[in-house]
Amino acid sequence: MAVDANTGSLGLIERPSSQTLTAQLQRMAWDSKMLGQVQGAAATDVTLYTIAATALIAGTVTLIQVCNVGAAALFRVHWRDTGQAVAVGNALYYDVPLAATGAANSSIPLILPIPPDGATLRPGGILSVRSDTGNVVFTAFGFELTRI
Repeated sequence: MAVDANTGSLGLIERPSSQTLTAQLQRMAWDSKMLGQVQGAAATDVTLYTIAATALIAGTVTLIQVCNVGAAALFRVHWRDTGQAVAVGNALYYDVPLAATGAANSSIPLILPIPPDGATLRPGGILSVRSDTGNVVFTAFGFELTRI
């Protein structure tokens, strides 16, 4: 990930002090839900989830499920800020192999490990995915923090 020249952050939200957090949480709401689901075309980067730059403050992805519905495939997952192109430097997973449908354990979707507290994107942040075959369904679950 690229370092933000203005804040020095890596694109993730900075953790506020406990007093600031308590005051802010009184004016915010967490909404737990499926953040996105997509099955893209072969060898094409597609957006699985984008943090809206309007009312949303942050989005935390807690789980990504990857399910192959066809021939053996390779997949990629990228975590990037608005304006960043999909690149090796912002990849979370790159060319991970998935067995073909019907192979041993292929009916069990792959659950990708996410950091213990989830990974949080700032407004405008993008979670992109890709498979080489187009036979892979990606689903992201997590929370959105909104102002109330």
